[in-house]
Amino acid sequence: MPYTSCPPFREEYARRNSAAFETFCVARLKRRGDAQRRGLILGEIRYVRPTRHCVRYALAYHRGALFATAALDQRLRRSYRSAFSEASTEHEAHRVGLFLVELSPKGNVIVVDMAAMLVSKLDIPADTSNEVAMANALAGAGRAYVKPVRYDGSDLVFPDFLLTDTHPHSYVEVYGIHGRASYDQRKRAKQAHCQGRGAGLIEWDVADAIPDVRRRLGAWHPS
Repeated sequence: MPYTSCPPFREEYARRNSAAFETFCVARLKRRGDAQRRGLILGEIRYVRPTRHCVRYALAYHRGALFATAALDQRLRRSYRSAFSEASTEHEAHRVGLFLVELSPKGNVIVVDMAAMLVSKLDIPADTSNEVAMANALAGAGRAYVKPVRYDGSDLVFPDFLLTDTHPHSYVEVYGIHGRASYDQRKRAKQAHCQGRGAGLIEWDVADAIPDVRRRLGAWHPS
């Protein structure tokens, strides 16, 4: 299946990028006989706005637009709540979309389906805008870290972030849910796991100010 992506913006490449996208639409998506051709577009979502007949998806650094039905847009918002929430515009959060598209008879790029992801300003995946805030804070403090994105069963905990500039590695947890027994139980299990391993733990209850995440000498202890 043909695909294209929106490259990092450079003013001197704007004309070339627009031409490449036009070629993708005409050469790769244009219907051939009875065959409806489709492709993939990967890009940062700049904004989503309703129009008279559909919903317009504008991509960053891209002059054109993608169009979806209102029904599809509503389904996508239910499937990717974090990416489409009002909070997604906070904390320098970005949204990345992978769009399955086809060309309409009038030459418009129509979204057939898509997947969306919330990311930090360094394009680190995040489940919530609060995780975006933590990712940006870690980056701003010059910390070396990874963001686990798949539970592989090899660890008793699945941290929001793992700091790799300490030995042993330290855990970072963002707590955004209150009053749920199962969530609190999981929180205590993570704290016990870190304590048992002698690993540092940075915790942030989002009801409070974000903690100081700069690297310190000595051990880090649960708050």
